[in-house]
Amino acid sequence: MKIRFSVNNSEYELTSDKYQIILNEIKIIQKGENAGKESPSLVGYYKDEFQALKSILGYEKFMSECSTFDELEKLTKATLERLNELADLYRSNSE
Repeated sequence: MKIRFSVNNSEYELTSDKYQIILNEIKIIQKGENAGKESPSLVGYYKDEFQALKSILGYEKFMSECSTFDELEKLTKATLERLNELADLYRSNSE
């Protein structure tokens, strides 16, 4: 499995092995000889895709640069909206 998707301004990728789902944030290297190339940054290991998607909410909050509760609320709402879209898409494709 290899699924790419975006949430807010971040690009993510779900992959798997025979034991777990692996969630990486895909970052673009800014400096050095590999500048411009993609680099996966591990977010975590999960038992299923729903737990991986659920973890993105916390990850987006922890990694944000929000400085007010209003900013945090907007980020949370935008993240939840996108995660619900992804879950709905998954459900409709699996039926």
